[in-house]
Amino acid sequence: MRLVCPECRRENEPERIYCHDCGTRLDHSQLGSRKETPAETAADVHKRVTGMFSQRGARARVVVLKCLKLVVGAAVAAAVVLMLLPPAGLPAVVKSETLPPQINLDLEGMTQFHRPPQLHYSEAEVNAYLANVLGKKKEMLDHVLVDFERAVVSFQTDRSALSVGRSIFGYSIYSAGVFSVQFQSGKLSATPLSGSIGRLPIHPRLMQYSGFLFSDVVHALERERKLITHVGAVEMRDKEIVFSN
Repeated sequence: MRLVCPECRRENEPERIYCHDCGTRLDHSQLGSRKETPAETAADVHKRVTGMFSQRGARARVVVLKCLKLVVGAAVAAAVVLMLLPPAGLPAVVKSETLPPQINLDLEGMTQFHRPPQLHYSEAEVNAYLANVLGKKKEMLDHVLVDFERAVVSFQTDRSALSVGRSIFGYSIYSAGVFSVQFQSGKLSATPLSGSIGRLPIHPRLMQYSGFLFSDVVHALERERKLITHVGAVEMRDKEIVFSN
C-alpha cells in the first residue's frame, strides 16, 4: 500500500516520512495495522470452489426457468390463437330468403303415412334447417357470458361432423366433433372419433368426455331425434343424408 500526500496527491513509498515532491509530512495512520493473510487450507479451497459452482448452477437454473416460462407462454398464446380460428372448411353464413326444408314435417309424414319411401337432404339443406330451428331456440342455448351462434353439420360415408359456434366476450369459438354414426333397431348412436376447439385438436381419448360441448344443441333437437328413431334406416353419404322407410 502506498501513502498519498494530502497536499499534492503524490503516491509515496510506505517507508517515507515526507512527500517526495512537496515535502509535506505523510500520515502513516492510513496504512493501518497490516495483518498477514493466513494460508488457505484444502478445506477452504474446496469450500470456495464449491461456492463458485453453486452460484453458476443457480444462475443456470434461473436462465432455464426463464426459458421454460417463455416456452410455456408461447405455447399458451399459440393454443389461444388456434382456439379462436374457425375449423377449416366451415361454410360461410348465408341468409336465404326461401323457406328451408321442413325436415321435421317430412319425417312425421314418413313415419305416420310411410311415404315417401326415402328422403334425401344435402348438407346445405340440413344446415339451413338447423339455422332456422336453432335460431328460434337461441334463448335456451345461450348461457352466462356465452351466446349461441350456429351449428353446422357435414356428412361423409357412415360418419358426420358437427361444429357448434359460440360467442364469448365477442369472440367466436367453435367446438367440433367427428362421429361414427350407426342406426340399428330404431336406435341412433354416435361414437366420437376426433374433435377440436377452433383448430386446436382434441385427443381422441378425450372426445369420449366431450358430450357437454354439444349436449345443449342435441337437447334442442330432441324432437328430431325421436322422429329419426321411427324411420327404417339412416344412411350417411358424401355431403348427403338419406332417411328410408
